Amino acid sequence: MTHPYSPRALSLVAAIALGGGGPLLLPAAAWAQEESAARHYDIPAEPLGTALGEFAAQAGILLSADANLTENKRSPGLRGRYTVREGLTRLLEDSGLTARFVEENTVALEPAATTQLAPLTVIGATENA
Repeated sequence: MTHPYSPRALSLVAAIALGGGGPLLLPAAAWAQEESAARHYDIPAEPLGTALGEFAAQAGILLSADANLTENKRSPGLRGRYTVREGLTRLLEDSGLTARFVEENTVALEPAATTQLAPLTVIGATENA
């Protein structure tokens, strides 16, 4: 049985799934499509690291992240036609992570920025006409 992924890509996907620490790099495939080109994905809901590994292999992108960022997180999966940016946004939904494009086919995963605003008291009065 032939598999659509290279042995190197599969070993890196396995490393993510097993929660290997340290930086994670997935190689871009030689046939990588432009970021703006939509393609079909069928990635089930599964551990986030595994889903991102499958996505990177299918999309032909270089995905860089600390494996600890995806530890104990799940992906909702991805089914349908998406650009790379749309697909990553969907996979990272509610994960607390964001994708930053470093180059056309190179993406870094980072913790999403959070903003905490100080409490605000509003006092108002009505004006009688």
